Amino acid sequence: MEEWGGKVDALTEQIAPRAGTPQSDTFAAAITGGLRNPTPEGSTTTIHLDPDGAISVLDETGLVTAHVVVPAVCDAFLDIYLGAGGISPTTLEAVKAGLEKF
Repeated sequence: MEEWGGKVDALTEQIAPRAGTPQSDTFAAAITGGLRNPTPEGSTTTIHLDPDGAISVLDETGLVTAHVVVPAVCDAFLDIYLGAGGISPTTLEAVKAGLEKF
């Protein structure tokens, strides 16, 4: 079983400097409330960002388990994963490859 607390904390540590602590705290409270803890091993969770700043958390069945509108956090997610100093070069390359195919 996987514990989410540490992962949410690590994510909010990246979000807070980019979006502000109040926005990061709002996001953390919403996402933590929507995650099963512990989460069964092998299950997936999807975080969906909408252009209007809405963030939805979906479980492995596609059920929305959390929803919050915090536009600054959406922008922070994009910067964390796709920005120049992003934490995942692999994710950035995968997005680039997908856009090139599009």
